[in-house]
Amino acid sequence: CGGEPVRTGFPSMTRDGSLYFAHRRDDVVGIYRSRPVEGEYATPELVAATDPPGASPGDLFVDRDERFVIVSISHHPGNVDPEQGDLYVIHRLDDGNWSEAERLGPDINTAVHENCPHVTPDGRFFIFNRYDPETQRGESYWLDSEVVLSATGLL
Repeated sequence: CGGEPVRTGFPSMTRDGSLYFAHRRDDVVGIYRSRPVEGEYATPELVAATDPPGASPGDLFVDRDERFVIVSISHHPGNVDPEQGDLYVIHRLDDGNWSEAERLGPDINTAVHENCPHVTPDGRFFIFNRYDPETQRGESYWLDSEVVLSATGLL
């Protein structure tokens, strides 16, 4: 087929069984959704493109009710270190479209790679990983979800 290979991963599922995932192929880069229809998954649809070009979505978490997605985006000029991943939130708007990605603040994002975002099923805690490529060490962090979600307007 030519071009860059397909790269799909980091699935997250909603309450109704919709599957969200990061997908990269040639110039189509972003977060996609596939909804269950009559026991099968429909053709994936792009719900949020990653801007600017070259930015790369990775690990993601979608809220069970599809109110928001938290995603690690690398190669973004707005990151503390553009080569590393920072965590961003994308809100579902009232009209069903999705907002631009908003970078979570300095309490979350640092000069190393933040990834693996997750909100616990009870909604109480926000968990993420921080990986330092220089030391090749990763650590997991957890915070009261109100600290993160209220700061982003999600609560």
